[in-house]
Amino acid sequence: MKHNSENNSFDNNLQDADALGVTDENSATKSGSFRYAKNVANPNNSAPFKYSGLKAENTGKVTGKHQAVTGKHQAVTGKHQAVTGKHQAASSIVAEQHTFIPADNLVSDSAENSHYAEQDQNASAPKKKKGKKVLLIVLIVILALILGACVFLFIDDYNKTQKLPANTTLDSAIDVSNMSKDQLSKTIDEHFANDQLPVFSLSLVQSDGYVINYNEIGSSSKDKTIKAAFDVYGDNVFSRIFNRLVNNFKNAQSSYDVYSKVEIDDNKLNEKVAAIAADYNAEPQSAHYEYDEDSNGLIKYENQLGVALDQEDTKSAIKNNADVKDMVTTIYPNVVTAPGDYENDFNQAIYVDTVNCHLWFYTGNEVTFDAPCTPGMGGSYATPTGDFTVSNKEKNPSWYNPHSGWSSGMAETIGPGPSNPLGLAAIALSCGGGIFIHGTTSLGALGTRASHGCIRLANAKVLELYPMVEVGAPVFVR
Repeated sequence: MKHNSENNSFDNNLQDADALGVTDENSATKSGSFRYAKNVANPNNSAPFKYSGLKAENTGKVTGKHQAVTGKHQAVTGKHQAVTGKHQAASSIVAEQHTFIPADNLVSDSAENSHYAEQDQNASAPKKKKGKKVLLIVLIVILALILGACVFLFIDDYNKTQKLPANTTLDSAIDVSNMSKDQLSKTIDEHFANDQLPVFSLSLVQSDGYVINYNEIGSSSKDKTIKAAFDVYGDNVFSRIFNRLVNNFKNAQSSYDVYSKVEIDDNKLNEKVAAIAADYNAEPQSAHYEYDEDSNGLIKYENQLGVALDQEDTKSAIKNNADVKDMVTTIYPNVVTAPGDYENDFNQAIYVDTVNCHLWFYTGNEVTFDAPCTPGMGGSYATPTGDFTVSNKEKNPSWYNPHSGWSSGMAETIGPGPSNPLGLAAIALSCGGGIFIHGTTSLGALGTRASHGCIRLANAKVLELYPMVEVGAPVFVR
């Protein structure tokens, strides 16, 4: 039975070849869907069909199978040598033309490669799709985390800005850390009720300054104080969050001081500044000498600029500094200064003591000359007392009769010389009446009051004093 089956299979294969008009000198085999051909030609031996080589791998497989079938067919052929007529014809055709395979059953290399490439793409597509899906999920999770963190930070910022920061004080004295607006309001009420408004000093040139309490010029402003306290946070929420994160990272703590705000009362401010100006303003003064009774001498005062407080500028400065940054703030308003009178700035003066009959000459605050003198004898011949100046001076003067009681019978004029009543030099005083500091030959009367009103010095002394004295120099007679 096995033999018959093999014969039948072989016969069928030969019949297929016969049906195609193929002869086989060597072998012609057709098994299943595999066909092997060395040369391809059409049934009429016309122009050959276009040949496309089979992929090497598939060709190898087909060849191996064909070899196995051929071996089997050769074994069968030995047993069926009687069957030759039709089969030999078919073998002859195959030997010459080899097996004929239609062109539509051949597969080109390019088509085969495209087929495999398509298979690779189809296989990788699900992997790419899965990767994109994972990436999308990761991005969504990251965005959700960022959004959640932002929401948390904004909520945290809102809660923190409803209370004052830690380490916050009111007017550098009261701890108001972590207080809400209501709590701060109550604290301010207690603070202002005790008149604990800040003070400031008004510093002025040529003055020790003035300390002013805001209670004197205004009243507390609780609303402004609360607003200023919470303004420490600023308006930029992003800046607040960033600074808070930085401070947390650095473990840094800031301190804040809330300062009371004041509503200035213009009327009170005007009165206060006017009172300060009245006390502060001073007229300019030239350098001068003044008689000091305690020392029975002269004191020299230097030129001094006048000062006048610019009241409008001062009020403006106080208003602008109403939001003080310290419990004591120094304000420097404009001060108008007037120059002193330098025209009469003499650095010398003469002092005559008619009681002790002595004369002193000052340079600055030092005595550079002094001598005994003879002032007026008193009564109608007393030396005038007061503050005068040197109006004129002359060496070797001429004397003119004053037509007074003591000069009756004397010449109308006496020229320079030993008999001249004015001596060798005369220094006229601004008091009038012919009063001079002049020389004399009556040395015995020096140190006594014996003149007719003039101030006599020994000729030698008057000649010593004469070059030192300048016209206009002050003269104090007491």
